[in-house]
Amino acid sequence: AKGQALFDGKTLTGWNGQVSLGQFALVGVGSVTAGNLISRWNVDLFVSLFAALVVTGLIALLLGLPALRIQGPFLGVVTLAFAVMLDSFILNPNVFPWLIPQNVDRPVLLQRWPLETVRNLYWFALAMLAVVVVVARGVRQGRSGRLLLAGRDNFKAAEAMSVPSRWTALQGFVLSGCIAGLAGGVHVLLNHGARVNSYLPSDSIDIFSMSTIGGLGSIGGAITGAFGMRTAVDQVPAGVRLLVTGVGLLIVLMAIPG
Repeated sequence: AKGQALFDGKTLTGWNGQVSLGQFALVGVGSVTAGNLISRWNVDLFVSLFAALVVTGLIALLLGLPALRIQGPFLGVVTLAFAVMLDSFILNPNVFPWLIPQNVDRPVLLQRWPLETVRNLYWFALAMLAVVVVVARGVRQGRSGRLLLAGRDNFKAAEAMSVPSRWTALQGFVLSGCIAGLAGGVHVLLNHGARVNSYLPSDSIDIFSMSTIGGLGSIGGAITGAFGMRTAVDQVPAGVRLLVTGVGLLIVLMAIPG
């Protein structure tokens, strides 16, 4: 799920020029949506994933619509505030106990492959990652990707050429939200549910750091950043993980900013 969420950072920051510091909270929205559909109403897995994608895209639209109308780091502030609210309030069992899908059984994929088997779940998650890669590559090579880059590199020049840069930036943020929703649907299966502290604001900072270290403009860079940083972070105590990612981020930005 974090690997898929890295494409949000690449799409949003690398191509769109915007910074989100609460992207993993959008993963949490997708997780809650898909988890409730699967556990409470026994909805088909792919329908649940699509619903998570749509709901998270709408939340991204609501967050981005006012934020993108203001210059500066306002979108980062809004998304970070949303991440704190999701972790401390929405996913608080003392506030919304009925909303949190704490126990989600993994369904049988296509009535043939039980996702309770770790190997099957791994291949399913890998297939979802491949879908995200194909979609991201298609966006980058198409007209939408070129408009995103134009608005990022020279906002005023793009506007002068009749490019709706703010609307295009909002579309990029919604796309990143949809990808996060899909990742949340996979993540809730991995964890057998969504619980308090499952989507900490610090996880969003980790995602931003991983995607930046790997390379914001590169699909392969997002994958490399996720693999490298997760490997490095898992070898150190939890208390110094932010230090490791922060130092790595500074080294990349100062030494190889391109």
